Amino acid sequence: VGFALFFHNFSTFLGRSGLYLEDLFVLPQHRGKGYGKALLAKLAQIAVARYNHIVLLPYYSFLLLNRHAKPS
Repeated sequence: VGFALFFHNFSTFLGRSGLYLEDLFVLPQHRGKGYGKALLAKLAQIAVARYNHIVLLPYYSFLLLNRHAKPS
């Protein structure tokens, strides 16, 4: 129903390895059901297991994710 495209990188700012989230996609008919959050949670688990720290997303990524959220 969706995917998270990520790759391994090295942050020159942080001075350590990590994961970079390039894209997150959930099919329109499945949005608002928690699949995007589940993909992000899994990505965080992978980051902790491999690098012992979580993924930090830029602020604009949260704006894009919220754009697709259903109104409360």
